[in-house]
Parts: sequence; structure tokens; C-alpha cells
Amino acid sequence: MERLKPYLSCLMVVALLPLLSCKTRGDLRREEELKRLRAQIADERSSSDADGQELKMEVSRLSGLIEELFQQNRALQNDLEAMNNRLKEMEAAKSAPPPPPPAPKAVEKASYASGKALFDKGSFSEAIEVLESVLQSKPSLADKKNSLYLLAEAYFANKQYGQAAIEYSQFKKSFPKDNRVAKCIYRQANCFKNLGKKKEAALFYQELLDGFPKSTYAPRARKELAGLK
Repeated sequence: MERLKPYLSCLMVVALLPLLSCKTRGDLRREEELKRLRAQIADERSSSDADGQELKMEVSRLSGLIEELFQQNRALQNDLEAMNNRLKEMEAAKSAPPPPPPAPKAVEKASYASGKALFDKGSFSEAIEVLESVLQSKPSLADKKNSLYLLAEAYFANKQYGQAAIEYSQFKKSFPKDNRVAKCIYRQANCFKNLGKKKEAALFYQELLDGFPKSTYAPRARKELAGLK
């Protein structure tokens, strides 16, 4: 029996070799599978990292685009708000009552003195307004006489010869004995001469020569009359 032990040991080793050989191939297959899985995981991880980087870039691009659109939208809102405000202002202007008309120009106090001050200053139109107001306000006899004469002079100085002739005639009729009547007749003649009515002018020059031959205006009237012939 002792002699058989070595042979039995060899037989056992030989019997176990196939088993030991099968286990090693299984381990090798598992190791290969593990390697393949690790490689696949590494590839997927690498792909995932690349996709993640691309995704980050896309997110960044979209964020920039969103910001740009936001800025444009804000600018449009500002423009729209400005247009709305302008429209409200226009509507308010339409609905607002019209401004009151300007106050009429104040006429200086109706007195002969204020009318004469305007006349002396060369403001003939304003002087006419004041003097007419004086005559309508029932002035004293002296103010009426002076205002009527100065009114005729203001019309004459303002080259309103037709109205001046009427006022000179009114002065003669109202105050026939006033020492300014001769001048009024001379002025009347000049009014018609300036209006191109020589015949009427000649009649008034002759009236002056007949009624006031010694007046200081008589020589002028004689000269003017001769010039009309």
C-alpha cells in the first residue's frame, strides 16, 4: 500500500488537472468580460463628458441669445411706452380748452394830455384812439376843442386825408371863431390835393384867401392855388 501512494498521488493530480484547467479559463473569460465592461464604461464616460461639454456650450449660446432677446424686448417696451405717453399728450392737448384770447391792448387813460403825449411821440394811431375816447366821454369845452383839433391833426399826420378833412370841417363848424380855423381850411385844401382832387383843393385854398386874407397861411394858399392852375 505504501508503494501505491506515489501512484495514487499522481493519479489524483492527473484527475484534478482538467478541473484546474476549466477554472482558469472561466476566470480568464470573466477577466475579459470585466475588461470589456470597463472599456465600455470608459467610452460611455468619455462620450458623456463630450456631450456634457457640448451641452454646456449650447446652454451658454442659448443664454446669450436669451439675453439679447431680453434687451431687444426691453428696448421695444421703452419705445412703446414713449409712444403711449406721446399719444396721451396729444389727446390731452385735443381735449384741453383753448387758451384764452390775449387781453386787449390797454388804451392809455382817455385824456387830452395823454393823447397829445402820444401825438408828440409820433404814435398817431394810438393818439387817435385816445382822442376819440375823450370826445365820447363828454369832456369839458376846452378839452373838446383841443381834442377835436388834435384829432384832425393826427389823422393828417397818419396820412388818413379823407378822415382828416372831415375832422377839420367838424372843428370849423363847432368853433368857427377859434384862431386855428384858418389852418384847418388850409389843411383841408392839402387833404384834397393829396387825394388827387385838385378842384376841391382849389375851392378850399380860395376859401382861405377870401375868409382870412391876412392869415399867415394866405401866402401859402395863394402859391398852392397858382400851382393847381
